Amino acid sequence: MDIKKVLEIMRGSKQYEFHGSVLTVTGYYTGERVKLDLSNLTEEMLEELAPDEDDDREEEW
Repeated sequence: MDIKKVLEIMRGSKQYEFHGSVLTVTGYYTGERVKLDLSNLTEEMLEELAPDEDDDREEEW
C-alpha cells in the first residue's frame, strides 16, 4: 500500500486496535486496513513523530 492510501485511511473516520505492538487502523466506511508494527520504531523515529507540546495542529484535525 502506498503512503497516499495510508494517509487517506489515517485521516478519515477510523477504528484503532492494538494487538501487542501492532496498531491496526481500519477505515470506518471502506473497511481498508493499515497495520503498523510500532516495535520497529527507533527512539529517533518516535521523537520525530511525536508532536511538540506547544504544537496546536490538533485544532486543525
